[in-house]
Amino acid sequence: MKFVSNRDNLLKGLQAVQRVISPKTPVPILTGIKIQALADRLQVAATDLEMGLFCTIPAKVLEDGEAVIPARYLVDMVRHLPEGEVEMASVPDQAAVTLRYGQSRTSLYGFPEGEFPYLTIPDGGFSFEIAAPLFREVLQKILFAVSTEESRAIFTGALFEVDEGMLTFVTTDIHRLAMKKIACEGVQGRVNEEPRRLIVPGKALGELARLIASGDAPVCVSLLSHQAGFTYLNYHLFCRLIQGNYPSYERLIPEQERECQVKTNAGELLAAVERATALADKGLPVVTMALSGDGLQVMTETVAGNMQEILAAEIEGEEMEIHFNARFLSDTLKVMEGAEIVLDFYGPFNPCIVRRPGDEGYLSMVLPIRLG
Repeated sequence: MKFVSNRDNLLKGLQAVQRVISPKTPVPILTGIKIQALADRLQVAATDLEMGLFCTIPAKVLEDGEAVIPARYLVDMVRHLPEGEVEMASVPDQAAVTLRYGQSRTSLYGFPEGEFPYLTIPDGGFSFEIAAPLFREVLQKILFAVSTEESRAIFTGALFEVDEGMLTFVTTDIHRLAMKKIACEGVQGRVNEEPRRLIVPGKALGELARLIASGDAPVCVSLLSHQAGFTYLNYHLFCRLIQGNYPSYERLIPEQERECQVKTNAGELLAAVERATALADKGLPVVTMALSGDGLQVMTETVAGNMQEILAAEIEGEEMEIHFNARFLSDTLKVMEGAEIVLDFYGPFNPCIVRRPGDEGYLSMVLPIRLG
C-alpha cells in the first residue's frame, strides 16, 4: 500500500472513524483503523462490531493495499504533522506503515490486517432519502430522550416508523418522550399492511448527527432486517438494529381532555428552570410549577436556598401544582425553537405535553414526579 494525501483531509477522515471505536474494547485490533488504498480511492474504517464507519478520502493511490494501525497513535501522529502532503506506505512483510513528510519519516506498528473484522456497507433492503437539514432537525428534537440504561436496550434506540408517505421518529426513556413526524413523498414503507418499525441505536444516531452537522446534501437511509446504513457525502455509517418490540407510543400520549393549558416564552421558562437546577445539591433536582390566575410560578427549595419566579403566561383551565425533574424539563425546553411554547397539563400526576405552535409534527412529553 502506498498513497499521498493532504494532511488535513487525512486527519478529518481518521478523526471521524475514530469516534466509533469503543474505549473499553477487550479486542486489541478493534482499537485500530483500517486503511485501504484502492485503484480509485482511499478508504478508512473502524468498528466496535455494533457500529461501523467508512470514510473515503481524496488521495493519489500509488500502490493498492491495506493496513490496520492503532487509532490513538495514528490520529495523534497525523494531527501533529506539518501542513501539506503526507505519504503513507505499508512496510513489506510487517504489520506497520511509514509516514513521510518533507525530509522526515515516522513508522507506526499495527495489527495483521487479516484479523480485522470483515466490513461491508449494507446494500439492498428498503431505502429512502432525507435532506440533511431536515434530518438534523429530527435528530436534534428526539435524541435527548434516548435512554442510557443498557438494562433497557429497547429504549437506548430510536423507533423509525415508515408508513405511506410519512416517517415517524420516537424516543423515550420512560420519564420523557419525543416524537417527530415528517412527510416523505414517495415512501412506501408498509409491510403486510402495517407500518415498517425498526429500532436504531441512539449511539449510532448521535454519530450520524455529527457527520451531517453541516451541508445540504441528502442522507440516504437503508433499512434491512438486522442493519441500518446511512450514507452522507463521503461517509458511510452502518449499525446493527436493536431487536424487540418498541412500546406503542400512541398509548403513552394522553387522550383525555386537558385540565390546563399554558402559553409562555420558551427561553424565559428555560432560564428559570436552569436557575432552579443551579440550586440543586445532590440527588434529584426538583422544580415546581404552580399554575394559577397569578401567572406561571417556577419554584424550588434545596439546602442551598430557594427560588420563586413568576413568568408572564396565558393560562386557561384549572389551577394546579406539578413537580418535575428539572434536568428532564430543561432538556425538553432546549430543543424548542421559537419564542412561544404551549404546555398541556392533564393533572398533577399525568404527563405534560410540550409543543410549538404551528408545528403539528412534533411533540415532547415529560412525566411529573411525586414528592414523598
